[in-house]
Amino acid sequence: MKVSRRASGNKAMQLALLPAMVMAAACSGNAQAFTFQTEDWDGYWDNTLTYNLGFRARDVSNKIGNDPAYDESEYKFRSRGDVVTNRFNLLTELGGTYKDKLALRVSAQGWHDFAYNDDVKSNPGEYAPGVSYESLSAYSKGHYNDGVKDKYITGGRLLDAFVQYSDIFADRSYTVRLGRNTQYWGNGLFFPFQSISYSQGAIDGIAGAAAPGTPAKALFIPRNQVNLSTQLTSEFAVGFQYFLQRAENVLPQGGTYLAPADFLFNGQDNMLGVPRGSNERAPDLHNNFGVNASWQATPDTTIGVYYRKLDEVQPWAPLLRLQGGAPNYFLSYNQDVDLFGISVDTPLGNNSLGLELSYRDGTALNTAPGFVADDPDRGATGNVVNLIANVLVPLGSTPLYESGTFIAELAHTRVLSVDSSNKSLYNGEGYDGCAGNKWDGCSTRSATALALSFTPEWNQVFPGVNMSMPSSLTVGLKGNPGVLGGTAQGSYKFSVGVAATYMNRHTLKVEYIGSRARAGGTTLTPSGLEVYDGGNGPYMLNDRDWVSITAQTTF
Repeated sequence: MKVSRRASGNKAMQLALLPAMVMAAACSGNAQAFTFQTEDWDGYWDNTLTYNLGFRARDVSNKIGNDPAYDESEYKFRSRGDVVTNRFNLLTELGGTYKDKLALRVSAQGWHDFAYNDDVKSNPGEYAPGVSYESLSAYSKGHYNDGVKDKYITGGRLLDAFVQYSDIFADRSYTVRLGRNTQYWGNGLFFPFQSISYSQGAIDGIAGAAAPGTPAKALFIPRNQVNLSTQLTSEFAVGFQYFLQRAENVLPQGGTYLAPADFLFNGQDNMLGVPRGSNERAPDLHNNFGVNASWQATPDTTIGVYYRKLDEVQPWAPLLRLQGGAPNYFLSYNQDVDLFGISVDTPLGNNSLGLELSYRDGTALNTAPGFVADDPDRGATGNVVNLIANVLVPLGSTPLYESGTFIAELAHTRVLSVDSSNKSLYNGEGYDGCAGNKWDGCSTRSATALALSFTPEWNQVFPGVNMSMPSSLTVGLKGNPGVLGGTAQGSYKFSVGVAATYMNRHTLKVEYIGSRARAGGTTLTPSGLEVYDGGNGPYMLNDRDWVSITAQTTF
């Protein structure tokens, strides 16, 4: 990102607002999505242009910015009012159906962020006498590598690219799909690390960090796979999924605004003096598949059962090992996890209730960096059970709003056992990998978190204009989950905003976004600067609140 300073704030503001004026002009048009129809084909071509402008809302907290593990993300945009994103994103979708049986779909997105450049910024002071923060940089050359630049400056990705065929055989309907697409099993909404859909697809964690309250399904990145589904009877259906491609979560990168640590996740070459080693990954093609069955028990109630064999898309991070007598740090991805699940969708009065229960055998657990391990290329693993319950409430008309939705979701995780291999690395209370207690980031046997989404709406506030007030809150209620990811006790992330939609095509949204977590006590750097000595959850993001302005149009 391009760093704006107070002395050059006017120029930075002018540059930031120029794309916004272009976006406003685009939104004022009457462009329509393109559709076509022939005797055999029905097709479409849709485009969505999104512009996002963001400003830092708080100055750097010295207790965070003086920590060499976080200073590069803090000082990339160091002052309140600095532009932290100035980004255009174009999504294009092309598809069609031939004789209602054969369907094709291709989608892709590209982006450019005017706020970013590839310069890595460090705390300008000294960590120790004669030792600058810059000398401890996670990027030894002072610049992002190509992988980070692709995600934050200019880049793009292919999304869907599949062919689908549907027909009837022996009086039973079936559908076969081949190619890049997304499958999302179960009914968990906001806790992807604890749901039945865990590791069913890679998640765009960069987009998720920038938009709290986004349903996990909307963050899934399509991957190559084969899917088969068939309706055996009017009440029973079965499905099969086989993956043809490895997947890894796309996570906030060190030295960028919303990153949790400078030396994570990909592209950095140094962790406070410890060099980067090669990551441990599954091969491109691995034995990843799933089967499911659903039963329409009543006209309104559906029960699903699931089995999946999966490689995890979230890494243990970071792990340490010795090579040639010297240490290095690296990321590693767990393999060969068995997942069993059951879900229920049913009405609850005028509301919708969703439940899912899943058991994972051999899943990755919260792991502390360490050298004493039975398998030096892996972290701790174990068996866990996850329970998710959610309710969707349609809002009726009141004096405060006309309509809208309210969603509440509860997630509970319990660690049943820890595998003997690398057990000493498990960062859980009562285990060798835990250097304190839950307030120091150690996992607890059980953990519960809550997510809320509240969106009141007002229709036809002006001719053609509907308004809403989207807001979200995710909070760790009790305990720290033993699995990778999740929400720690006492931490929360939130967003509150207002949105206006014109003619159901053009949207302008303004949000305030932030997070809080419990920091520990304080200590001093060798140069005498005060820093936190730890905490529970992502306390390093406590000062990175920001204001997001998003304009979007479809054509």
